[in-house]
Amino acid sequence: MELIQTTRLSLIDEGKRKIIWSPEPGGRYSHHLWAPEIHFLNGKWYIYYTANDGGGDDSRRICVLENESPNPMDGDWVWKGALGTPVPGLDGTVLKLSAQFYFLYAGYGHFPDYGSAIYIIRMSNPYTLTGDHVLLTAPTFSWEKQGGMAINEGPVMLHRNGRVFLIFSASTTWTEDYALGMLTRMKKMIQC
Repeated sequence: MELIQTTRLSLIDEGKRKIIWSPEPGGRYSHHLWAPEIHFLNGKWYIYYTANDGGGDDSRRICVLENESPNPMDGDWVWKGALGTPVPGLDGTVLKLSAQFYFLYAGYGHFPDYGSAIYIIRMSNPYTLTGDHVLLTAPTFSWEKQGGMAINEGPVMLHRNGRVFLIFSASTTWTEDYALGMLTRMKKMIQC
């Protein structure tokens, strides 16, 4: 996995590059690494990414890397493992409300059509899930089922004026029908 540091997104091709971690060749989570997100939580850096064993949807998990250095380009990135999500998934992210962390991800299943939906689950620390996962949004509207699959994925949290918004992608990425959806009133929904 490579980390790129730049002062401007438009200069990313000129940024400082560093290979920060490589999976064990042939290991369970050594194939199809994608959708990384970097977070600074509890004074450490974490990268959440999707990986599998070379198989299909049923083998996809969200894995976590940790770095204790104040600068993510320094120090060592340590593999903390695959998160124990109740269903296989991708596109993990973290929401912090007050002092509590929550993990959101796109989990696979039938809703009733096969695809992915957005779940949330509490975290006891940045690499350990606890409690039950709760379904936040599933692809039930026609605009979420375009291109051959029913998809809600890529959750992103936005905080504005004391409110929390969940933005997510819907329908398939490989068509012009890929769209964005938004949930509001998250505080009420995640009191699980």
